Formats: sequence, structure tokens, C-alpha cells
Amino acid sequence: MAAASDNVRDHWHRYGDYDLLEVFGWAVKLAHLDTAPDAGCWAPMVGAAPASALGEPQAAALGRLSVGGPANIIIFDARKYDELLSRPQTERVVVRGRQVVSGKLPAYSELDALVATPTELVLEGQMGDHVKPVSRGAVVAK
Repeated sequence: MAAASDNVRDHWHRYGDYDLLEVFGWAVKLAHLDTAPDAGCWAPMVGAAPASALGEPQAAALGRLSVGGPANIIIFDARKYDELLSRPQTERVVVRGRQVVSGKLPAYSELDALVATPTELVLEGQMGDHVKPVSRGAVVAK
């Protein structure tokens, strides 16, 4: 099973932040996946499972640390899954390629380019079907 979301500050859903922890948390909470035997059993559904479904050759290594392997991890201040998913985890340590990349989330202005591309939306109305560009995500101040 895999979980994902395209609800990222677009015209149809103004909330979301490309955060897999948020997607994982919602999946666990909405599907009551905290009982088998705990939420940690379902963590691969936002990493290895979708990567495997998409044919990613290194999917088996996702979510696993090994001696000599890549150290691409995110470290949160939580002792167990119920603490991890009970409140927002905005403070985190991101390690990519064995190097600390950042412990701070990017400013929204840094994400504007990711959500600013217009989307074509077919609107049905009294004048017939027509296509109108719809701005996705946050409105960028000029």
C-alpha cells in the first residue's frame, strides 16, 4: 500500500507543503493504521512502497540504514510514533549523503516557483465549455 497527496497549495486545495510526514500522519489517522501493531509498520507507504510501484531501482534500500549505504534521513524530536504524529514536526534535522543539509523548513517564498505554474481548468457554464488558466498555489506578491 502507498500513500501520497497532490494537495499542495493549488487551486483545489490551498494547504499542504510537500511534506511526506504530513501525508503519512493523515494516512495513519484517517485509516486508523496505528493498531498494527503501531504506526511504524506503515512508514514504508510513503517511501519504499510508492518508489517500488514506480519502478525505482533502489526502492528496497529506502527507509533502511546500512553500513556504507547512503545516509539520507530526517531526524525528528520524538521518541515514538504517537509523539511524532501528535503535533507538527517543524524542527528537524535533514541528512543527505551523510551531510546535514538543513534543520529549518524553507520560507514560503522559496517554494513559490513550485506552485506558480498555471493549470488549465475546463469550466462549464452558460456560455458553453471553455478553458481558463487557473493560478495554482500561493499568489506571489509583485
